[in-house]
Amino acid sequence: MRRERKPGAWSQRGQVLALMAVLMIGIVAAVGLAVDAGLVFSARRKLQGVADAAATAGAQQIDVNVYRQSNGQVVQLDPSTAYSAAVARVQASPLVRSYTVRVTTGRVEVTVRGPVRLAFLPAVLPIARSVEVGASAWALPRYGIAGTGQ
Repeated sequence: MRRERKPGAWSQRGQVLALMAVLMIGIVAAVGLAVDAGLVFSARRKLQGVADAAATAGAQQIDVNVYRQSNGQVVQLDPSTAYSAAVARVQASPLVRSYTVRVTTGRVEVTVRGPVRLAFLPAVLPIARSVEVGASAWALPRYGIAGTGQ
């Protein structure tokens, strides 16, 4: 049995289709932004690992002559070898586009930056194909036996 429309009443057929089309655009946009955010956070975590490793490598380069002359009381970095060790570690990573390394006799500071290629945002905004992320780390020289390990 088919119902007839009253004069002036409009049909509601097809409204679900229009609503679903609008909702799907929103869902696809949310998923795309989540994917791009995941790529950015993952790249930043990897760059943080590079910065940490470079700072640690630099902080391991103590000035042995000063250490021996002070009978193990003074520990300071050898700035040139600390800088070389940190830079070598940074340059070993293909993720790094630019970096800065600062070394004093008591501290190594490393800052790295690199690009992240986005997956979703370029489809929406052709201007941004990648974004630049960065990380920084610092380390102090360590010496001696920290514990027995048992």
